[in-house]
Amino acid sequence: MNSFRDWLRQQICASEERWLPFSEWMEASLYHPQWGYYMRPKKKIGKCGDYYTSSSVGTVFGAVLAEGLFGLLESLSAEEWVILELGGGDGRLACQILNAFQRYPSVYRKLTYFLLEKSPFHRQLQFQHLISHKERIVYLDSLEQLQGVTGVILSNEFFDALPVHILERHDGKWEEVGVTWNENTLCFEEERRPCRNQRLLELLEELAIAAEEGGRVELSLAAVEWINQLASVLEKGYLLTVDYGYLADGAASAAMPKGTLRGYRMHQIMTNPYLYPGEQDLTADVNFSLLIEMGKKACLEPLLFESQRKFLLRLGILEELVEGADDPFSAEARKNRAIRQLLLDETGMGERFCVLLQGKNVFVPRVFRGLSRQVSFNI
Repeated sequence: MNSFRDWLRQQICASEERWLPFSEWMEASLYHPQWGYYMRPKKKIGKCGDYYTSSSVGTVFGAVLAEGLFGLLESLSAEEWVILELGGGDGRLACQILNAFQRYPSVYRKLTYFLLEKSPFHRQLQFQHLISHKERIVYLDSLEQLQGVTGVILSNEFFDALPVHILERHDGKWEEVGVTWNENTLCFEEERRPCRNQRLLELLEELAIAAEEGGRVELSLAAVEWINQLASVLEKGYLLTVDYGYLADGAASAAMPKGTLRGYRMHQIMTNPYLYPGEQDLTADVNFSLLIEMGKKACLEPLLFESQRKFLLRLGILEELVEGADDPFSAEARKNRAIRQLLLDETGMGERFCVLLQGKNVFVPRVFRGLSRQVSFNI
């Protein structure tokens, strides 16, 4: 077998229907041990990569987030402070958070920061970025290595990278999008089949998801599985999710009739997910209604949902950006303006990204009281 394309073609041709649900295509494209996008030894974040993240545009995001984490952990009154970060990328966010905690030596010494990362390449980058915090870091290969956690489970752009099923509405029925191999054109092609996955149909009904004729929606069964696993690991504490996404209501469906799936390659949006398998990032906006509803079933109470912009403003991001403000031409001032534009712009990451706080056996801590809830949690 000479390439990833050959492997994918073989998987399709060996399947009973000679067709793979899109979720399986996305899973392989991102996480195949040898050829998957996230598993390849290639830089993905920043100017020389394929996309930016909130933690890659400066250190302020992690510093402000650390203030919120401090408040959450303090409210638990535990002898040991625990943070579990899902994914972690190149380790920059963890480093920013730990640098902020280091300002409080007595707290820093009782903090354990777990990193769950399946990519060997990303694990190497994390080693490099976090060498100064090695005594506080524990690397995990599997969530099964933890049980009975009292602390905070943190994710930043984690759920958007989980495989999704794509469903399309035709003649009043749901069809599932999948991938076939065309022997004549020697290309991967998209093909719809009647949706026979009962769990998907149940979720569509539970979340009251509707679509016009030809409209598309994405649902992640992987996200449901993760929520259930995280809830079982967490004995007492919080699940803090930062990601781009939406609530599953009629307005969302109308605004995104063709769904949200897209690729990123060299900072360009890719509209064809079947080109460059393993060489482009594939992502879909997070359905926060799914996380909320599945979380409630798993004893995770929704405590807060709002835009990243409001969240960061309430936690004092403007104070973090004050340095260098006296000289508008200084390098620090220019960097601050860039960070403002990326993180706080009402038309950019600030509003597209949302923050969801869920809790188990806890109350809303003081630092988050009074924050606006922009969602009815009885949906």
